[in-house]
Amino acid sequence: MSGDSIKAIHVLIISSLFIATLFPSHIFFWSPTLQIILLLWALFLWFYREVTKGVSEIRRVSFPLPLIIFFILAIFYTFHSIDYAVSRDFLFYLISYIMIFFLVNQISPTKEARWIVLTVVSLGILTSLYGLYQYLWDFQGLIVKIKGTETLPASISPFTDEIIARLGAGRIFSTFLLPSHFAAFLGMSIPVSTAFVLTNKGWLRYLFGLAVALQVFALYLTKSFSGWLSLILACGCFCFIYLGYIKRVKARYLFSLLGGLVLVLALIFAGLSITRPDNPLAAIENNPLVLRALNWGTTIAIIKDNPLIGKGLDTFGLIYPSYQESGVNVVHHSHNTYLQLGAEMGIIGTIVFIWFACWWLWRTVRIVKETKDKKLKVWLGFLMIGGMAFFIHQALDFEFYLPSVTLAGFAVLALTIGAQKKDKVYKIALKKSRRSLFTAGGFIATIVASLLLLFPFYGQMHFQRAKGLLDSGPYFAEGAAAELKKAIRLDPHNSEYHHRYGVLLVQRLSRQREGIAEVQEAIRLSPWRHYYYFDLGMIYLIVEEREKGLEEIKKASQRYPLNEDYHQWLRAIYLQMGKKELVSQEEEWIEGIQKGEGD
Repeated sequence: MSGDSIKAIHVLIISSLFIATLFPSHIFFWSPTLQIILLLWALFLWFYREVTKGVSEIRRVSFPLPLIIFFILAIFYTFHSIDYAVSRDFLFYLISYIMIFFLVNQISPTKEARWIVLTVVSLGILTSLYGLYQYLWDFQGLIVKIKGTETLPASISPFTDEIIARLGAGRIFSTFLLPSHFAAFLGMSIPVSTAFVLTNKGWLRYLFGLAVALQVFALYLTKSFSGWLSLILACGCFCFIYLGYIKRVKARYLFSLLGGLVLVLALIFAGLSITRPDNPLAAIENNPLVLRALNWGTTIAIIKDNPLIGKGLDTFGLIYPSYQESGVNVVHHSHNTYLQLGAEMGIIGTIVFIWFACWWLWRTVRIVKETKDKKLKVWLGFLMIGGMAFFIHQALDFEFYLPSVTLAGFAVLALTIGAQKKDKVYKIALKKSRRSLFTAGGFIATIVASLLLLFPFYGQMHFQRAKGLLDSGPYFAEGAAAELKKAIRLDPHNSEYHHRYGVLLVQRLSRQREGIAEVQEAIRLSPWRHYYYFDLGMIYLIVEEREKGLEEIKKASQRYPLNEDYHQWLRAIYLQMGKKELVSQEEEWIEGIQKGEGD
């Protein structure tokens, strides 16, 4: 039974990786729920295996102290959040990351662990093939489809312009949200694939060599500066660590390596700059490095306002409009995970996550240094490169918030430090008389956890149905309202459901008072969403309560000062009220915003 349970655990882990990457959460809303349920049952099978042995052996590297502290902070910043539902949904992502890290660590010394490594390679190949298909045949079709879709998934709609711009530039993104996220994934899968090339012989070596070439070509087609930078820096860091610390080579060789690294980066950046209008040599409005620096500056301003206490997990996009500066692009993530965690979890959150990265690197270097098996050392070296590329890319983008990249990333991190067979373990003896009790308790806990996860899932399902009915025409308003009520019953903390329901009641069903109450509830649940206040203000104007409408639109403008539409409405209302001085103030705002956008 022990061998069968190990195989079943691997099947569940591999299934979760395939679902996360090939059915990404930004398109398939059910994907994160299925991932975490699969991993929950994998965890139960591991627990059952330990119970049947009579002695549970838990490797210490499976739950390092920085990761434990980070998880505790994440729980705190879920309940201490400006939007509980948003933070809760990301907490589910984080739980899946931690579970796969724990499980892979526990089972990685077994022979079956190679299937997880092969899964990462297979996903790199499959996503690269799909990316090539996009490049050769599907770009125009995707652009037409995105432009022609009135209601896109909530996780995609803020990025519509970015996606269309990247498609227009001939950049592939495969199943991922943006090309840079695909590049981040390839930054892990390419080193792992290379390890297969170096540890196999004959036709297998050529087969994996072809796989590496395919993925490198796909990385080129992403035209991602951050993807190439993170991978090359990871290779360079590994070489410096291996040659300088482990092999102790002379300094002149290290300087030669540094020169070669700079040359390779310069050549790649020059090649990419020729094919991309937005490049490091372009004007400010088309310069990705400058735009990132501006976004990072805004993030630092958010952190400075409250350095110790953050706003809650994954709430950066709600905070940012209040801090956005004139001429800076609208973003929903900081494009730097470490800084974004500082805004969401305080400086302590950033420090703890960096601590985890440093712990992983120190642990990996020690394992590589102590390993005598040459084949295993090759594997560890290239897994280390993949892990470092993962952490480096976090400083340039936001794939930490996307399971399509980060679930595999945590699996790679776990494979690296879990490869050492001799490791400290916690041993917990389980009395034979209590084994059945533990098994039953674990089984019931897994079922209860799975059922609890289904409540927000079914709420989202009814919400998607409601959107589909609304897209079908005005005759389905009653049906859409019924679906939204079901969504609210299943997930009453989701402000988006209350907001959409309230607006529907007013616009389609003429139930103004009920609609006002629902939008007010949405504001109570998520007080930083500026458009909730604007919509409530418009409803008050519809029911001829101008003073209340004015106050709500002012609140919207305070939360997003650079929104021209809000100032246009305020100007129109003040004009009706005959307040010329306030009209002039709003006109100055409008002129300033327009000048800022034109710079």
